[in-house]
Amino acid sequence: MLPAPDAAVSDAAAAAPRYLIGENCLNKQLTQTHLFPRFLGGRGSWHGDAEEVRVPLREAPQHFNVVGFDGTVRGEMITTANAVGSDPRGFIGTYTGSLGVCGFIQDGVRGAMYDCVIAGACGLAVADVDDTHPRPRPIDITVATTCVANDMLIADLDRDGKLAAFPLAAFRDETEIEGVPYSGPDCPPRYTWYGTQLGPDFIDVLGAGDFDHDGSLELVIAIRSGASRSVAIYAPPKGSKRLDRLAVVTQ
Repeated sequence: MLPAPDAAVSDAAAAAPRYLIGENCLNKQLTQTHLFPRFLGGRGSWHGDAEEVRVPLREAPQHFNVVGFDGTVRGEMITTANAVGSDPRGFIGTYTGSLGVCGFIQDGVRGAMYDCVIAGACGLAVADVDDTHPRPRPIDITVATTCVANDMLIADLDRDGKLAAFPLAAFRDETEIEGVPYSGPDCPPRYTWYGTQLGPDFIDVLGAGDFDHDGSLELVIAIRSGASRSVAIYAPPKGSKRLDRLAVVTQ
């Protein structure tokens, strides 16, 4: 006997892999690299409940792939279970990587992207919570690029091959952001965009990618407003140019 449709959906959701999205940070305010958990979920369903998101890091080591400002994987962060650092909102562990998230090498000389450093020197990091291997393995991350120009975010986030433009100001507080087809001049794409000023606030595009391996892209945005900072995750519903805010956390 087949289960009722709602039971089948429930079972599928329960069986879906869970992923953690966090920010891996090392700056002059921190004594060592910290992993700040932001969102837990996957398959288009994410939440940012602070206590629930922290549970996997309290219970077991988590193996994060850490993405730099240019969209390349810069290193791996293996957290130590329940190890809280100098900032109690984050977890510490072992970071291995040749470059930090803001670093680059040009003509044999090391440097750092200034805007990335000013924004906190943090890079998005993703882990598979349900990997029970004794040494959890890193996951592949497929990233996408966006463009910021004329107070708009321009990207093909629904992967239909056509660019859409979204007003940056809408990311401040709107839960649904309508995109419009973009046919303007070419806009050089990048993975991250830091420090775009909107009145008294600054917006940071922290990156877009298929972080949960479901074939759809997620977009992570931060808004800096005075001493406050919020981080939100968005995704387009299937077949839509709209971006829905799936979860938001405020520091």
